[in-house]
Amino acid sequence: MAAAAAEDAAVPSPPPSLLSLCLEAVASHLTAGAGGVGQAGGRWGRDHYDGGEGGGDTMITPEEVAEALPWELLHRLASLLPPAALEALHHAAHDRCCFSAATAAVGFAGPDGDRRGIKRSRCEDFNPEWQALFGLRWPRCDNAGHDGLLTVDWQRQYWEKHLQECLDEAAESALLPSFCGSIDELTIPAKIVSCILHTKDIPQQYSRLSFHCSSFGCYARCLRLQSVLCTAEISDLLQGSKLEKLMFVRIISDLEVITMAIT
Repeated sequence: MAAAAAEDAAVPSPPPSLLSLCLEAVASHLTAGAGGVGQAGGRWGRDHYDGGEGGGDTMITPEEVAEALPWELLHRLASLLPPAALEALHHAAHDRCCFSAATAAVGFAGPDGDRRGIKRSRCEDFNPEWQALFGLRWPRCDNAGHDGLLTVDWQRQYWEKHLQECLDEAAESALLPSFCGSIDELTIPAKIVSCILHTKDIPQQYSRLSFHCSSFGCYARCLRLQSVLCTAEISDLLQGSKLEKLMFVRIISDLEVITMAIT
């Protein structure tokens, strides 16, 4: 039996399929684009990625991917992406879905317009992928506090909890005696930002609290604010949010709460 086991162990695993290699290549492009990429300072353009200094490599945009791939492959691709890249693909798929449905409704979708409209009507359903990312980052919080009979919006849950972590870290920085700047200048540690980019090369805009508030504040429904963040500045940063509940922590005086309520 030992010889048979050794023989089985010696059998090489099958090589990856061409499809899986292609999906991994696309995932790499989308991940690079979501990070603003590149060590050479490249950026997304209207139709391609400029590659930065000495670059020039054409990059695939989320919009192109959402248009080209069938829903089954989009799911497989989504499972390979970090949160920031999945967010971009999610929005691109949603926009394409809405466009296909609208053009089909007015008769401009072409001979296969009705079929494509139906196919893309499910494009927002990346919920399993968002749940997997949530469980990977916060394994002890997965499904915590949710009724099993209700459908959880895991995209919203992910970004709300991410934003809460950013606010908590920013508050700790603001409490340091050496801090004397404004709230929107507070920086987010690389250990948090790397969770959504899956890279150690952090673009400058991702290190600012203001970026995370403006990008993901729309997903927040319930947040906790420490007293050091109870200023008019934080109201401006969270103006795009749809908060239903706001909890205050370490409130020193009633004036801080009154200030927040007025602003």
